[in-house]
Amino acid sequence: MNKLELQQQSQALRKRLYKRILFFIITSLILFISQRNVQKTTTVDDLKQYKYQCENYIKTEAKLASTYDQLKIRKIASEVNINTFYYLYQVNGKTYKASKTSLSKEPDDLKIMVWYDKADPSLNKNENPCDFYNKIKNREISESNKYFLYICFGCSFILIYLVFSIIKTLGKIFFNSIEKKIKK
Repeated sequence: MNKLELQQQSQALRKRLYKRILFFIITSLILFISQRNVQKTTTVDDLKQYKYQCENYIKTEAKLASTYDQLKIRKIASEVNINTFYYLYQVNGKTYKASKTSLSKEPDDLKIMVWYDKADPSLNKNENPCDFYNKIKNREISESNKYFLYICFGCSFILIYLVFSIIKTLGKIFFNSIEKKIKK
């Protein structure tokens, strides 16, 4: 390869690099906008579910049970214990179990408030379902977020490809410049 051919190849690689960087920026923007749309919208089904929970879940007090589960997660030098504490509550003379997860060794409270479904008291939540419903009820309603999720998923793969492609092109430019210096 002579000097002129190396120079032309180097210019072609730089053009390809600029195009890929521009495409990377555009794809990143599309990913960002799609991801924001997924966060700002809620589906009709989600809204119905949270509205049902807000209207039909009843608040009661649950007392700490004597049992709990502990999950140990070890990573290299550290260990984390995730404790699941069980609480018992009664509805119409029947006892039901609720749970609360914590990183602490001891439960935060001996009693917690639980919201249970009046149609099926075994279904419960540790937080007031109306709080979340009130937070999302004014969001824009979309029939489905799946289209935005597909866009996000596709853009993620394109971005991964572009990063490797940019690195590869930079490597070629670097080695071509070394080759030029050697031939001088």
